[in-house]
Amino acid sequence: WRIGYVSGPARLIEGVMKAHQFIAYTCPPHLQKAVAAGLGFPDSYFADFIAGLQKKRDLMTALLKDARLAPLACEGTYFVSADIRAVGAKDDAQFCRDLT
Repeated sequence: WRIGYVSGPARLIEGVMKAHQFIAYTCPPHLQKAVAAGLGFPDSYFADFIAGLQKKRDLMTALLKDARLAPLACEGTYFVSADIRAVGAKDDAQFCRDLT
């Protein structure tokens, strides 16, 4: 489920609203309430949350490097991808099967 908000100049928001009507089917009301509550959290909550995610990202990146994989730099996401060719893998699906 995706939910968010946008703010900006009216001339830009108008275009966002036009596009949104064709790409968003529904927004669950319970998530809207959660986001509304979250907007009232202090800035320190978000700073701590971001720091925690960055720490986890850095740990995962270090572990992948230790495993001779080449993690790709990431910002703005909690997904970490790695280049598996460094360990001789040529097929991603087979690589995952080999891990199991």
